[in-house]
Amino acid sequence: MTIAHYIHRLPADCDIGLIRSRARERGALWNNVPELHFKGFLLRERGRFGAIASSYSSLYLWRTDEAFRNFLVSGRYKVVTDSFGRANIQTRFSLDARRVGSATPASSISRS
Repeated sequence: MTIAHYIHRLPADCDIGLIRSRARERGALWNNVPELHFKGFLLRERGRFGAIASSYSSLYLWRTDEAFRNFLVSGRYKVVTDSFGRANIQTRFSLDARRVGSATPASSISRS
């Protein structure tokens, strides 16, 4: 499985409410994407939890490399680049992932 993550720095005067609305509006569009195990909308807000800048990012867990490639070339990523510009996509690999119980919104995420 492929983990893909990209970050967009936001201007200091960016209306964070607009970013939150975008995530709420677009969230359901990802519910039935083939071979997508997980999609997270991530927001870092300047002044909260020690953040010195604001950023908006996305985190994906793709079941196959082909599905990730299709995301990049099918037009789904173009929606992102049209709105925020092209970001450096960081990739990692996961050996296993499981969903347990009902989905509940995550309040934080960490990387190690």
